[in-house]
Parts: sequence; C-alpha cells; structure tokens
Amino acid sequence: MKLTITKLIFGSLLVTACGSLDSDQTLQIQMYGSSTVATGATGDGEPDELVYQLTEVSLISTDGATLSTLFANEEEKIFRIIDRAQVIYSTTISDLVGTSYSGLRITFASAVTGSNEKYKDLSFTMAQPTLILTETIAIEKARSLVFNSKANWGDTITDGQITEPTYEFTKE
Repeated sequence: MKLTITKLIFGSLLVTACGSLDSDQTLQIQMYGSSTVATGATGDGEPDELVYQLTEVSLISTDGATLSTLFANEEEKIFRIIDRAQVIYSTTISDLVGTSYSGLRITFASAVTGSNEKYKDLSFTMAQPTLILTETIAIEKARSLVFNSKANWGDTITDGQITEPTYEFTKE
C-alpha cells in the first residue's frame, strides 16, 4: 500500500476569507442551568432542562429613566436551557457605538416548564420574570458584549414538584 501526501496551498483561500470577516459589534445573551443549590431550596433533585420564553430585552439609560428596547416579542423566542450555555438572544449593536447605558433588562414569560429523567412534566411560575443587570455598559467599536444568565437549579425538585431556581445575571 502506498501513501501519497500532497501539498495544499491555503494562501489564496485565507486572503479571500479575510476580506469577508464581519466587524459588527454584537450583544449576546446566554443562559444555562447550574447544579448550584438554589437559595432556600430543600429538594433532592434538579431538572435536566427548563423551557423559557424570552419576551423583552432592553438597555437601561444612564439616568435609569428610559429603556432602549432591543427585542419586544416581535417573534416567538422559546428556548430550552440545559447545563451548558445556550444563546437565547443575539443582535447587532453597531449603530449604538459611542453610547453608554446603566444596565440591561431581560424579561421572560412567567410560565416555565421542564423535565428530568424521572419527571417529564415539571412547571413553575416565575415570581419575578424580569432580570436586571445594573452595571455600566459602554458600546465601543470592535467590542462585542456577552451576558450570562445562570439558573441555580440544584435541589429544586421534590416528589415531582419543582420550585423556582435562583438566577444570576452577569456581564462576561
């Protein structure tokens, strides 16, 4: 058996590809579930997945008085979170370069469903379906923004009933 190795030239492919790189700034929100025990949880299990519906994403003005709405339920955004980050929202923010905000607000539909290996029909109602990150957000050229929402769902299931996880909302 004879093995022949041929030399490939990638130079022309790289030059072509470099011209097509996207330089738009983006804002991305990711969400995932964590085995971290939820504050006040007394159960003995956790979900494998939870299903949320995103209804709004807004930037909060520096004076805190107004919102710049990026998404307001224009299309149905239903997503399943698991124990790895899932992108739940992404948008181009290049037209906002040079502006600053005092935070980011995301809102979900209050009804959440989920399941794990043992229980297939888990559900709860979010007591506070709006998560707010109060941190200065400067939109700068050539810098995209990534935000993480973590649902601490450890010990939230007891006898087929699930209690609401606690949430952490941070800027990466």
